[in-house]
Formats: sequence, structure tokens, C-alpha cells
Amino acid sequence: MFIRIRDIELFASVEGDENSPLMICLHGGRGTENHVGEFEIFRRFSDRFRVVAYDQRGCGKSPLGEDISSEIMVADLEEVRLQMGGDRPAVIIGFSYGGMIAMLHALHYPDAVSHLITIGSPLSHEFEELALAEFDRRHSIDAPAASRTMIERQLRHGFESELQWRIVKFAMRGLYRPGISPNEALASALDPASTINIEAHKRLWMGSSYDIRPQLGELKSKLLAISGELDWLVPPSNADELLAIQPSARYLVVPGVGHPAHHAARDIVLHEIRDFLVFVSNRGKFSGTHVQHFEFGRREI
Repeated sequence: MFIRIRDIELFASVEGDENSPLMICLHGGRGTENHVGEFEIFRRFSDRFRVVAYDQRGCGKSPLGEDISSEIMVADLEEVRLQMGGDRPAVIIGFSYGGMIAMLHALHYPDAVSHLITIGSPLSHEFEELALAEFDRRHSIDAPAASRTMIERQLRHGFESELQWRIVKFAMRGLYRPGISPNEALASALDPASTINIEAHKRLWMGSSYDIRPQLGELKSKLLAISGELDWLVPPSNADELLAIQPSARYLVVPGVGHPAHHAARDIVLHEIRDFLVFVSNRGKFSGTHVQHFEFGRREI
């Protein structure tokens, strides 16, 4: 289906009763990827939620439109929430760049989000330098064909062509999925379902303007942050910084997996998210407390 918002139509998938609480799932990638993978994972929650996932502006089958920026992406998310769930608070799940948009949205619209779940999403632009340092440490094993210039294009400046992006994607694949075979990395890089909008990728880089840490302490939503133990972009050390600012949050470290923890350890992540969400009635309202066995703070399993 398509969701019409202002100047464009967003390609989307929806499952679950329209009277159930709304859950919106945001895929990763900056002008890359699409919502299909996230929807296939999180549609399991359609027994209790109306699950919506969409190709973000400039990604997949959704056009870039008249303009594109992180602020516009936040506005897109809010319009999807209002159209698909009315003015009821929603559960928002965001992976990687999608999590960055989700956090910006929750801070800009504090009453719009009941529960915020991020997977591999950084708190500030400083993650770029940390990721480059992690590349220096790991590239000889996980990405021997990659260079620092490739990494900087991925993290910052963008690519000049789709071919260039696919070559870099192949060279970097072991950073995202440690232990992946060369044949698997090649298949991933050549996957026709995985695309890039060159213009969107360049223009969506937020640079030094991205830093939610000064506002994070004001977050009203309940927060669950997830990282893979081997995530080179958002390593488990991110937990200490997040919990120092927002001690009421929960941080889950998933062992033995990289950046897309919800893909590599699907059952573990879904179980933890389901535990995080608390229902108080069949009307889909949320309680103001967590389940009794919920433990605040960092949790390694």
C-alpha cells in the first residue's frame, strides 16, 4: 500500500487490527535499503499491535520528493503516526539511521511516543570517529578489502554511483556481519532488492548537527536500546553514556552479533521487546509502570 503525506506517497506494509495500538518500524540506511526486512521481523507483534513499516523518503519505492532532510523525515514519521493510529501514542522501533530519526521524533513530539526502541542507533555524531577507530582495529580480519576512504564515504560524504556503493558494501560486509563468507558478502552486495538513492544518501548526512545527548534526559517515552556485542558502529560501550543521561532506560547487549542484531538474533530481540511492552487493557492502552521482572540498566544475555 501507499501512504500519502504532503508531496509524496510512502510505500508501506501494514498488519494487525486497526483498533490495536500502533507500532511503527523504521528501517536503517541513509537513502538505502527498504522496510521489507524490518516488517518481516516485527510483524510478529501484529497479534497485539497494528504494525506499520514503510520505505522512508528517498529509500526503496518511496520517492525523494521536493526536498529531503532529517527534519523532513521526522515530520514524515509524525504524519504516518497520525494517519495510521490517530492521536494515540505509538510504539516506535528504529534500526540504525531509522533509530536516529525515531529519537529525534520522540524528542520533538514528546506525547506521540509511549515506547521507543532503538537498535544500533548512536546518540551523536561522535560515533563516526569511534567507528573509524573500530575499523582500524578490525579491518584486517573483518574487512581486509576496505579502506578508510570507503568507510568515510559510507559514514559521511556519500557515493558517486551505485556501482561504487555496491563495491564498498561488499568490502565492508564483514564489519556488519562478523564471520560472513565472501560468497555471502558478494550475494548481499549484488542483491537487486537492496538499492541506494545517491542524492538522498548525501543529503541525509547530519554531520556535527546530530547530537541528542543534551535533550535525552527530557525524553518522556520509555526507552529500550539494543546493541550487538560486535557492533562496530554502536558498540556496547554506548550503554554507559546512554544510561548516565537516561538512567531509567534499559540497554540490551546481544552476544555474538554485529550491527543488525534483530536480524542475527531475531528470537532473542523479539522476546526482549515483548517483555518491554506492557498492556493494561484490550483497548491497547499502556500502563505507566514496567513489568515486575523488568530491570533497569544494562543487561547482557
